[in-house]
Amino acid sequence: MFKEVTQRFQGEFSCIENEEQLKIAIEKIQNIFKRDGFIKVKVDTKNNRTLTQNAALHVYFKNVSQGLNDQNMSVRKTLREDFEMDWTPNLVKELLWKPIQEIVLGTKSTTKLEKKDPSHVYDILHRKLTEWGVNVPFPSVENIGDADYEYENTKV
Repeated sequence: MFKEVTQRFQGEFSCIENEEQLKIAIEKIQNIFKRDGFIKVKVDTKNNRTLTQNAALHVYFKNVSQGLNDQNMSVRKTLREDFEMDWTPNLVKELLWKPIQEIVLGTKSTTKLEKKDPSHVYDILHRKLTEWGVNVPFPSVENIGDADYEYENTKV
């Protein structure tokens, strides 16, 4: 996490979660100010989802779409009679994840999620997916960056 945070700081933002990261951020801000003579800083103390959680969501959407397609669960067979198409990560997000999120959490945008929120939506969606024979675990920190990580289709 330490390396990831300091690398992101060189771009547009940094997530500071402990004293050591704060010291590094202050030093970097000072160095940028010395070099350029100005700096824009925006402080946000909202406890929004992390970049890692965001990446995990999108890996999850991809894996769910693959799992549904592998079970021959087209959008038409799953949700709507007038849609005969394969699932995509975006369809999973818009037609499965977001409606649950809006009902449970009262927010439409995944960017507004707090750190604790994705697990609430996942638990509900996961229960339904397993009824359809699609078992897709939520990606973990260990496998989120692994390009070869894919769901395991486990019939329940």
